Amino acid sequence: MTDETKPILRLAETGKPPAPAPAPAPVAPLPPAPKPTGRRTVEVRAFKISLTIKVGDLPFEPEPEPNKSSPGVDLTLQCKGTALKVSLNGKSYRKAIKNDPTANALIQGKLEGMKIIEAGISVKPVVPPAPSADAGCIPADAEGNV
Repeated sequence: MTDETKPILRLAETGKPPAPAPAPAPVAPLPPAPKPTGRRTVEVRAFKISLTIKVGDLPFEPEPEPNKSSPGVDLTLQCKGTALKVSLNGKSYRKAIKNDPTANALIQGKLEGMKIIEAGISVKPVVPPAPSADAGCIPADAEGNV
C-alpha cells in the first residue's frame, strides 16, 4: 500500500452525495460579419468647410448709410478653377476687413453644392509677442564694452 492519504468524501446529512455545480450558461454566438458589397458610400448630414484668407486679400466693402440696415456681402472664392459662392453678414465682414491686412480671416459654413451656406467670418487679431527682458539692452563686445 502507498502512504498517500485519500480525500475523505463526506456525505451530506441527508445521506446523499452533494449535487454537482450547475453548468455555465451557453454563450450566444456572434452574428456573422457583414459581407462586403463593393459600395463605399456613407451618407452624412452635411459637409463643414473652413477657409483661411488673409484680410488684405478680401475686397473692400463700404459702410452703409446711417440708419440703414447692413446689407449682406456676397463673395466668390476661387481655387484652381473651382469657385464657391458665400454670403456673409455685412457687419461681421466690415468688422473683419478693419483688422491688420496680414491677419488671417476664418470663413466657416456648410457646403451645399457649390455654395457655402450658414457662413460666418471672424478674425483673430495679430498680437505682437511680449518683449523679453533683454529687449532694451545693447549687447557688449568681447571686451565687455557697450
